[in-house]
Amino acid sequence: MNGFFTLFIILAFVDLAAHRPSLKPWAVTGRSVQMFTVSVATVFGAFILDADKLFFTLLYVLAIAGCLVIIFYSSALRFKLGSAAAEVTLPLPAPNYCTRYGLTQRETEVLDCILSGQSIAEISEALFISQRTVKFHITSLLRKTGTTSQKELLLLLYEKQGK
Repeated sequence: MNGFFTLFIILAFVDLAAHRPSLKPWAVTGRSVQMFTVSVATVFGAFILDADKLFFTLLYVLAIAGCLVIIFYSSALRFKLGSAAAEVTLPLPAPNYCTRYGLTQRETEVLDCILSGQSIAEISEALFISQRTVKFHITSLLRKTGTTSQKELLLLLYEKQGK
């Protein structure tokens, strides 16, 4: 019965991890083998509860060890794939846009964060300014470039770069 209780705690932690950004590796790990682990624990756990034989206990331990190997291997592989995908980015627009549109240094920093795909909250944390200040800088960027949305701003910068 202890095995099922431990499994329940692990699965609860995995579900909690999906809502906590600091626990992302647990979410990836858990979701990759969650159902497999449950089925293995159910099958082998029933044998352990019904029989006192050493064979079934060893089989259960080996199955759990195999699950752990799969968990850590798959999460490491997904982490590597995620890192590789994150490294593929579009080239940043030329710096002459800063002078062409009369952008301040802080507006340029906010623009760089927008170009890297960060949200307002992430920009706020990265630049150590409030979210309201980030919104102010975005509004200023839109006004200076004559655009009405962040998407339009990005299209403008990348279109001009291609020409």
